[in-house]
Amino acid sequence: MADEDQPAWLRAGNNSAPAPATPSGAGKAAASAGNAPPYKSLVKMIFLVMNLGLMIFMAATGALGIGNANNVNDSGVIFVGIYLIVFAGILTVFEISQLCPGGRLDDFVKRNFGFLYGNIGKGLYLLFVGILCFGLSEPRQLAIAAGVLIAAWGLASILIAMKFPEYFDKKEKFTP
Repeated sequence: MADEDQPAWLRAGNNSAPAPATPSGAGKAAASAGNAPPYKSLVKMIFLVMNLGLMIFMAATGALGIGNANNVNDSGVIFVGIYLIVFAGILTVFEISQLCPGGRLDDFVKRNFGFLYGNIGKGLYLLFVGILCFGLSEPRQLAIAAGVLIAAWGLASILIAMKFPEYFDKKEKFTP
């Protein structure tokens, strides 16, 4: 059989094989992944690591604020510290649920904290908890540093998501 009678992928000297057949849903995912901007997964991981790092910083600041409360008049500081720890836990659970979406944890977070699925909602949340850090009176320098860093990252997240929306996935809303 002559080379010209054979398909292109079978001809001598041509090492390219045809693309394997994919199920209908996988083909769409592969096509959308092929159109993804460069370094999209790296950008997502940078945001994930920054969010987790800032939440650890915020929770530590809240715990130190609670530990520095030494009399009854510091009850407001204790509540701010508790809020910082709880809000850090909420965003940490959200980020962990994004590592393996579709599970029960992801459904729980979607149902109760759906605003975190949008870039603007998450940025405003970070801005809010950053401002909340300023409510701690001790350790003052650490609280100011945490507040400035978290609020600045929240604002930067919003601006980056608005300037480069192709780097961020559209998340589906919760449907009961």
